[in-house]
Amino acid sequence: MKNRLFSILVFLFSAFVSLGQSITITGSVHTLGMNGVEAWPVTIASQDGVWPYVHELVYTDTAGHFIFTGQVSDSILLLTVSTPDCNQQTVDTTFVISPGESAHVSLVICDSFPVSCDASYVYSQSPDSTSTDTFLFINTSTGSYSLLLWDFGDGTTSSELSPIHTFSPGEWNVCLVISDPINGCSDAECKSLVVHSAEPCTNDFTAQAVDLGVTFTGWASSAGYTSFSWDFGDGASGTGASASHLYVAGGAYLVSLTTINEDTCTAVSSHWLTVGQQSCEARYQWEIDPSDQLTVHFSDASVGSFDLWNWKFGDGQTSSMQHPEHIYTQAGTYQVCLTVISSDSLCLSTVCQSVTVGDLVYFTVFGQVLANLFPADEIDVRLFESTGGVPVLADSAYVTTQGAFAFYAVPTGNYLLKGSLMPGSALYDQFLPTYSGNTVLWEEAATFGVNQPIGGADINLVPIPEATSGNGSINGLVQQEGGLKESGTTAMSGIPVYLFTMQHQLVQAVYTSSDGSFSFQGVLNGSYVVRPEITGLPVTPFLLTIGNNTTTAQYVVFTVSVSGIHYGIDNELPSGISGVSVPYPNPATDKVFFDIVTTTNMTLTISLADQSGRIVCQHVAQLQSGSNNLWLNTANLPAGLYGLVLRSDDNVPIVRKVMIM
Repeated sequence: MKNRLFSILVFLFSAFVSLGQSITITGSVHTLGMNGVEAWPVTIASQDGVWPYVHELVYTDTAGHFIFTGQVSDSILLLTVSTPDCNQQTVDTTFVISPGESAHVSLVICDSFPVSCDASYVYSQSPDSTSTDTFLFINTSTGSYSLLLWDFGDGTTSSELSPIHTFSPGEWNVCLVISDPINGCSDAECKSLVVHSAEPCTNDFTAQAVDLGVTFTGWASSAGYTSFSWDFGDGASGTGASASHLYVAGGAYLVSLTTINEDTCTAVSSHWLTVGQQSCEARYQWEIDPSDQLTVHFSDASVGSFDLWNWKFGDGQTSSMQHPEHIYTQAGTYQVCLTVISSDSLCLSTVCQSVTVGDLVYFTVFGQVLANLFPADEIDVRLFESTGGVPVLADSAYVTTQGAFAFYAVPTGNYLLKGSLMPGSALYDQFLPTYSGNTVLWEEAATFGVNQPIGGADINLVPIPEATSGNGSINGLVQQEGGLKESGTTAMSGIPVYLFTMQHQLVQAVYTSSDGSFSFQGVLNGSYVVRPEITGLPVTPFLLTIGNNTTTAQYVVFTVSVSGIHYGIDNELPSGISGVSVPYPNPATDKVFFDIVTTTNMTLTISLADQSGRIVCQHVAQLQSGSNNLWLNTANLPAGLYGLVLRSDDNVPIVRKVMIM
């Protein structure tokens, strides 16, 4: 046993002595121009199968030199010294070296590295434009480049990173060229873009609801439409120019109509539709602070369960508190509105009241109502206080002869006037209700300040336009929503309904009959805006085009509620989605956030629609299984109530309400 151990020790000592001999490799890496290459990798490796195996990686110094010293056996070694060049090829040299020797190698590599760049881009219709001929181009090129140029194929170019461009109808070859004069990189990508004429690509629809059943009637602005596709907002769909649908539960639904014509031009229109009864009602109480006549304490007294409150104090200021306090800067009467929203049930209700604050001083306002410069008779004259921007009835007077009117004890503030002929007037069917400033729309009325007696506040009645002799006709109805009555809807008679051109020229005017219906006849070919007029109520108008192939618009229904006049949504979560938060902050300003929890990966389309149903913002997101935090940019949107509509892969919508301030 001792002899065997002694033999092993002798063998190990002999091997150690043999490995004690060394080799030294020195060298350099330089370019074709004899410039040393700093920090460049050099590999030194022996032939496979030879013991001990040598494989070392060293780096050059600042002058391009390197050195390697290693222990080897008594065997002769075949060594290879290699390095990559600028084209990622290998430069190497192989030689034989014996223990105790040294060697010097020189490796020459190229001195310029090729730089690659790949031009690419994507495009879509511009999100900032409703026109179908305006596109956003997004540069997605990769690599190193310093110059880019867009050639839109129509004789115009741009050097912007991601430009927006408007085309004329036709087919255009759009090219993106990128380059770098220093490294020699250059590439281009061209795509064909077909732009259709915007005129034939419009559509719209009307809806007639009875309880939970709704009949939809759609139309397109030109002939040759091959398909009508309906999205009823609850996951169901339909086809055809007319379609009927029965909703399972009451609520608000975003209904969309998509039409495609024979030229593959696609038009989409959307509107909010409310079916069933709302189970909430906005109410509030207010009290003047006894120590400050300009301070008002408001208390929410709404019926129902809510998580969102939006107050408008009539002076341009707002609040999202449930029970706010507000300080006015001047005495006057203000229209204060409270909107309450339930995110779970999508129940929404609005109530407005007149609130008078401060110590008021009183004056007299008088004038005359004229028809073609002559005094009118049988006139209802109304004085509206408009300090907060929304008219609030302050007083009224009935004038029988000479058109003269006077309002006494008018408090300090801003006002507007409205003069309307009564049915007993001989001029009733010749002139329209007219506001101060000689306009038929309250939003365009001229206001005036009262801080002294006001005389000569005359109103010149606007005449009813002469009849036209076209082939078109428009028929509709104005009804009152249950928000103004206890339940259901009620036809509204005597409401003026106006037909304007797109250039805002009044071409026809009618009053609704006893059943709330109205009709325009003899309409000439063209594009029009239909809207009723009720003082103080904002209007979502009906837009349409009368042409040779579309001569009639039937059942154009307007519904009047306390929040406005609109032309005309919560459901269970779809599969794969286990939870969706309410939007926050709410009201929102620059951004609105929400959280969504999914049980699988999915694609989610996020849309923001205004109260007319128009999609004002849209984004497609790829969700991962689990919790996802998403947001939309709302900085450039006008203030108002919007619907946040989420659609997953199975096309079932989720709707949440959000207020933009």
